Amino acid sequence: MVIVAGYGEPMRQFLDSNPGLRSRFTRFIEFPDYTLDELVEVLQGMLRQARCSLTPEAVVRARSLLSQLRAPPAEGFANARTARTLFERMLANQSNRLATDLDLSREDLTILQADDVPAPRSLNQL
Repeated sequence: MVIVAGYGEPMRQFLDSNPGLRSRFTRFIEFPDYTLDELVEVLQGMLRQARCSLTPEAVVRARSLLSQLRAPPAEGFANARTARTLFERMLANQSNRLATDLDLSREDLTILQADDVPAPRSLNQL
């Protein structure tokens, strides 16, 4: 058994790249992209697992950014992988923000702020 996964058009190109491939792959399952609410839930799940949370302003900003990325999908949009990349970028931004503060509370370390969410101008860098 061989399972391959990818986005529609690149997978069609892959199967068309060799005349014998298409006849060897006889079952196809297409999964729809996650909804905006589902992407936010994926992000929230990662935050919970890391024992972190977002301020209300950060939730609004992250939701807006995910909305911009998925409709229409920006180049490089990858569903849950995009949410994971956003989560990782937010943690890196938080670390950079807190790097010079020598008096950090538990709250400082576990609550991500709106400023930790990447700006829309960096969409293509996610």
